Amino acid sequence: MAKMFASTCLLISVLSGFLFSCNQQAMQEGGVVEGQTVETTATEGEGMVYDVNLSSLNSEANDGRDVSGTARFEVRDSLLLITVNAEGLEPNTMHLQHLHSFETPADASCPPGMEADTNKDGIIDLIETRQSAGITMIPLHDNPVNMEIKTDTYPTTDNEGKLSYQKTVNLNELSSAYKEKFGMDIDLTRHVIFIHGVGSDASLPASVQSLPDVPAHVTLPVACGAID
Repeated sequence: MAKMFASTCLLISVLSGFLFSCNQQAMQEGGVVEGQTVETTATEGEGMVYDVNLSSLNSEANDGRDVSGTARFEVRDSLLLITVNAEGLEPNTMHLQHLHSFETPADASCPPGMEADTNKDGIIDLIETRQSAGITMIPLHDNPVNMEIKTDTYPTTDNEGKLSYQKTVNLNELSSAYKEKFGMDIDLTRHVIFIHGVGSDASLPASVQSLPDVPAHVTLPVACGAID
C-alpha cells in the first residue's frame, strides 16, 4: 500500500526515471492517502511509503514454520530507505532476499498457491515462481546498487529465526544500475519481494530446482509479498 505525504498539487518530475504524482487533496502534515498505486516518488521534503505484508511459502520444508513479516520502501528526496523485518525463518542463517519482476512492462505477483507447483513435488521452487513473479532483479543485501545476486552480504537471522534489515540507497545510482541491466526505469509497484532459504538439512525432493551451482535449500522461497 502506497502512502503519500503531500500538499495540494499535481506535480510531475523525473528523478532518474522515477515518475511522481502528487494527490489533489489538501492534507495536514503527516496525513496519508491510502489505496493509491504510484509508480515512483519524491521531491525535496516529500516522500512515498510502500508497505508490504509478507506471506509464508513452503512452510513444510521450513521445518513447519510459517514466515511472517513486513517490508517498507520509503522515498525521501533522492534516497530509498528499505526495511525488512521477518520471523519464522531458519535461525542463524543468511537469507537471500530480492525484488522480482519481469523484463517487460508487466506486473509481478506472488505464486497463486500450489498450482504454481508445476512438477507436483509438493514444493514451489524458485524456477516455478517465474511464471507469476518473473526473475530476480534487485538484491537486498549490503549494496543493492551493485545488482549482484551471488554474494555473502545478505542479512543473517538471529537464534530465534528473526531477520532485521535496513539499508538506504541512492535513487540516482539504483535507477541507473537498473536501467543499464534491464533497459527500463524502475517502478516499485511492478515488483514482489521474496525471502529465500531453509535449513541445509531440509529434506527436499531431487526435483526442486535452483540457480546453477546454488543449492536448492538456499534459493527456496519461504516468504513473498507484493508491493502494491
